[in-house]
Order: sequence, then structure tokens, then C-alpha cells
Amino acid sequence: AAESVGDARQATAFRAQQGVCLKMAGHPEQARTLLEPALAAARASGDQRVEGLALGNLARVEELAGNDELALDYLDELVALAERVDDPRLAAQTLEQAAMFSLDLGDVDGALRRLDQALERNADVPPEEDRRDALLRQRASILVRRRDDAGALRLWASVPPVASALANQALHLSSLGLHDVAAVRALRSVFRSGQP
Repeated sequence: AAESVGDARQATAFRAQQGVCLKMAGHPEQARTLLEPALAAARASGDQRVEGLALGNLARVEELAGNDELALDYLDELVALAERVDDPRLAAQTLEQAAMFSLDLGDVDGALRRLDQALERNADVPPEEDRRDALLRQRASILVRRRDDAGALRLWASVPPVASALANQALHLSSLGLHDVAAVRALRSVFRSGQP
């Protein structure tokens, strides 16, 4: 539709949105065929909004297709774009997502590095969008994978408890043989979640 009126920017945005719809419908290959040209066109025209949209959605497409390394590459490109346009919220969110991809790929150090960068960028977001506590809880979970139990426990103690985090902590503490402490965390989890 946008091509018919000769508006190249609208046409690029339209193709990107079509790709998003196909991605959401579970058709990653078809989505890729629309998103890749939309990304190239957005870069050629300097449309950073559509570039960001395409990068984020291509990351998800590659995740759906089982190409986690390529998805991580797209996320790294999106972080670079977020830095260029000085969007700390987008940078922090994307770094957080990239940290989880790194972890899934077995790169624990890369996951910690990206999460630490997310914490740095998170310091610049408005208070109502602050994710510091959630990022610290994720960092603690990564420390568990690294077998730094003491570091994980210190981080968990430094953030306000939420039900799901307490439940995860209880599982980890139980696996360390700290059953009494685990039982206390599990009980606190139940009370926080409001379940009987």
C-alpha cells in the first residue's frame, strides 16, 4: 500500500510490520524474508526507529528458528543502536535479553558482562522503569550457574524479596543441603504470593 503512494519510508515500515505479524503467527522464515530487506532499507535511509524494530524482531525470529547465536548478534546490534540514540531503557532491556541468550549458549562470563552493562545503563532510566532489583536477581542466578553460591546469596540478600525469587532461592539452597534456610525462603515465598 505504501509503495503505491511512493513513500519509501512508509513502505519499509509496512514491510517490517508485516514481518512482525508473520513472526507472531509462528512463520519465522517468511518473517525473515520481510524483515531483512526492511532492516537494509531502514539503514540506507537512516530510519533508526524501523532499524530498531527490525533488529529486535529479527532476534526473535532467529530465536524461534533455533539460531541463538544469530539472535544474539542482532541483539548486540540493537544495543549499539540504543547507545547511538542514547536510549538507556532500550539498551538495558536488550542487554538483559542478550545476557540470557549468552547463558543459553553456555557463555556464563558473557552473560555476566552483559548483565553488568544492563545494570550500568539501568542507572539512567526513569525511576518508574527501574529494573535494578530484577537485574540483580538475574545476576545472582547466573552466579549460581558459575558455582559462586556465596556471591549469589549476597545478591539475594541485597534486594527486596518477591515470591518467585524466594522460590528459586529455596530450590538452590536446598540443592546445597541448606534445607532449614531453604524451608524459610519457601515459606516466605508462599506468604508473598498470597497462596495458601
